[in-house]
Amino acid sequence: MDQRTESSSGPEIPLTDRIRRWDDIRRSQFGVALTTFTALATGGIGYCAKLITDQKDAFPCRASGWFLAAACAFGLGLLAGVLCTWTRLWDARLTARKLRRQDEGAPKSELDEIQERFRFWGKITWFLLNALMLAVLIGIVCITVCVFYLYGDKLF
Repeated sequence: MDQRTESSSGPEIPLTDRIRRWDDIRRSQFGVALTTFTALATGGIGYCAKLITDQKDAFPCRASGWFLAAACAFGLGLLAGVLCTWTRLWDARLTARKLRRQDEGAPKSELDEIQERFRFWGKITWFLLNALMLAVLIGIVCITVCVFYLYGDKLF
């Protein structure tokens, strides 16, 4: 049974079509966020490497702690991004498997088991995306403080 919505601006749109449309948008935005933050983590690691190679003397004590924190945060963020991509690919594989098994007339218990795996991998994927974003944020804050300790006299 198709549920319809009432709209004063145009024809009625079936609820299932609206849900599909927003699911597509959500998946697309997830991919954009994953790509963007993984690129930021990679760029942060590159900037840390450049900072090390450009530094002629040892870092001042205060700057070195912030630098290490930033490098670790960017590294953990990159790891979370790679793992998040892997879980998304696994989720796509499970989706194809479930659809194939549905077409083959698989028992409901088997389909329910696959659905439980969906939920598990979905939770892990969202956790990893949130960990990636948090790690990049921490890395940016730490590298900013490090740069102020290193080059504060040249900036102001």
